[in-house]
Amino acid sequence: MTPEQYSEEIQRTWQTDGLTWREQVCNATLGLVGEAQEYEDSQLSVDELGDVYFYTYTLRRLLGGKYKAGHRKLSHYSELAGWIAEAVKKHLFHGESPGEARELVEDLIYTLHDCARTERYTPGEVMEMNIQKLRKRYPTE
Repeated sequence: MTPEQYSEEIQRTWQTDGLTWREQVCNATLGLVGEAQEYEDSQLSVDELGDVYFYTYTLRRLLGGKYKAGHRKLSHYSELAGWIAEAVKKHLFHGESPGEARELVEDLIYTLHDCARTERYTPGEVMEMNIQKLRKRYPTE
């Protein structure tokens, strides 16, 4: 599964139910921070890694980020989640550009891909497993 296919598929299960864009960004940011901690607490379960992917790719879409080829900064995923939350706060509540948050989301994606490979999965396999989990949880009519 490609990142583009994954991004499109996860939108099917993103529950907006009248939420504003700002509320969706807050929801995705809080979800990312929570799932990053659950991934840590689960002793690096690939199932939880998929949930981190979900919120990271949702934030990328909401913030208007796009993949840029080239080396990204590799950092610890939970640190990046915290830095993303700080950058989103500065953007939403202090009027700063979303550029820093976008760059940090790209850094996190790079880091998550490295986590997947460490667990002997390709990023596409983690995305596919997450989609299968979401399809069971949110079946189409």
